Amino acid sequence: MKKQIIKIIFFAFFILTLGSCRDPIFYTISQEEKQLEPLIKGSPTNFVKFNTNIYVGSGTTLYKYNGQYPNNPARGDWTLSTPGGNIRQLAATNSEMYALCGESENFILKKSSDGSNWSNVTSTGIIVQAIYSANNSLFVGTGTSGAHSIYYYNGSSFTNLADTSDKLLNGAAHDGSTYYLSVKSLITESGGGIYTASTLTQLSAQLIGNSADIPFMGIINLGTNSIAAISRREGVLYTVTSSGVTNTNHKLGNDKLATGALLVWNSNLLLAGRQDEMKNSINYLHGYRELELSSGSIIGADFRDPGTHSPSTVDNNATYRSTLEKNPVKHLFQADDGTLFASTYTNGVWSYRLRNNRWQWNSEQ
Repeated sequence: MKKQIIKIIFFAFFILTLGSCRDPIFYTISQEEKQLEPLIKGSPTNFVKFNTNIYVGSGTTLYKYNGQYPNNPARGDWTLSTPGGNIRQLAATNSEMYALCGESENFILKKSSDGSNWSNVTSTGIIVQAIYSANNSLFVGTGTSGAHSIYYYNGSSFTNLADTSDKLLNGAAHDGSTYYLSVKSLITESGGGIYTASTLTQLSAQLIGNSADIPFMGIINLGTNSIAAISRREGVLYTVTSSGVTNTNHKLGNDKLATGALLVWNSNLLLAGRQDEMKNSINYLHGYRELELSSGSIIGADFRDPGTHSPSTVDNNATYRSTLEKNPVKHLFQADDGTLFASTYTNGVWSYRLRNNRWQWNSEQ
């Protein structure tokens, strides 16, 4: 009788275990990959393309991407250099590459014509805090708390385009005739806006009226000169023209925050970095979400998780959920060879590559 009871208990346990393995949570666990040791550690900068080369910085090191190793798609070939100082941000025009180095309110703007040899940019009386480029033009966010401005730098001199009070520049885009410059308050959660300029002359940038008090995190050209910007709270996406901004009713989700990472992938998806507000859940959802595009126009019903639809950047949502989705993403970039990169806030550079016969997100080695 005792043996029969043991058999029944064992059989019941087997059935319960079999059922559990079919649960989405257990399936996701089965898809987990061990995180690789990252080549580019810490909190890397944004990526930029300059002179056909791709660069990203972390700490005091600048990394140049030379493509994947021959016959080894799981690894990239990187060259390392040191411009001098902690690299906080990168930007590039056709003729110069720029690096913002140092610490907050004590940054030094550096430039290079070859990506290897660097010199300091003289910015007497200007406190450089952020750099962005669009249409072969460099824009600089300057100032200290409560007294910020947007400047244009032409390679030799600075021009003040607008005084923005407590709002710091955090993005630049161009639609073929007009520049769009997004800002966000460093003091309040609701402060922000978008400035436009068709000529880069003294105080020529004007605030788009109905963009005031929207905390924009980033801005991008979707293609065919369609401009979109994303706000911090819930990641609400807006279309942008010089006459106004329009809520598209597309967002990253309730209790979600936009990081400002925006990328048009293969011309048919807009990728947007997100961050969980970390209220009550222990299963934080970060990473990025996808929105379908066609010829620069939004055709997707809303943002969706990678791997849950087609087209998508990944072929397996469970693998994505167990890897990159655990990390807030500060910047996304697609290399010329098709490799998709992500700069995370604290966990280095990640890439989507064929590793161990399976396409997966993991640390770039």
